[in-house]
Amino acid sequence: MYCTIADLLSEISERDLIQLSDDEAIVNLDLGADPPAWQAQTTYSERHLILAGGGYFLSLSGGASGEVEPIWPLSCGETVSDGEVLWKRLAGSPRDVIEHAIASAASEIDGYLASRLTTPLDPVPPVIKKYAGDLAIYNLYARRSDSISDIRKQRYETAIKFLRAVSEGKIHLGSILSAEQAGSAGIALYHSEPQVMTAERLNRF
Repeated sequence: MYCTIADLLSEISERDLIQLSDDEAIVNLDLGADPPAWQAQTTYSERHLILAGGGYFLSLSGGASGEVEPIWPLSCGETVSDGEVLWKRLAGSPRDVIEHAIASAASEIDGYLASRLTTPLDPVPPVIKKYAGDLAIYNLYARRSDSISDIRKQRYETAIKFLRAVSEGKIHLGSILSAEQAGSAGIALYHSEPQVMTAERLNRF
């Protein structure tokens, strides 16, 4: 992966990131940690997320859980009664949604760079980390197709232009790495003056 959830949070607010990834209106969502495990005789609110039975379960009704742990269903969408609580098994958590967007961004980057560089890149050039974040955020907005802002579209397009220019040999990543980093990553080092990749400059490619 070329970026992390923490990197995305440096670009957009946690509230926005939750809105882009949470399809279930979860009330106890914490992007930085796993949901809590099921507990007996515990009061749960409606839309509470837990880990149980090797998966994620969302409470469809609030109330107290039972004394004995229920037999958790294995299929997504199935429900199980637990004392006063009705649980539904989910396909994943909002954090899974975000990590999938990050993984998709990395795959897209590697698709452009693999013809010229050894992928995945290690170490990760800062510019790749930045564009990975832009692509991942765009992927999340694309889940809400009516909410992609012009700035997010522009950042996505700028990232793609940069990656295409690298794949065509018009931009050399080695010029923005130290000699030691470039060597360990298998990137040829070019001794040209570093260029700031503005949208205007990328439009020339």
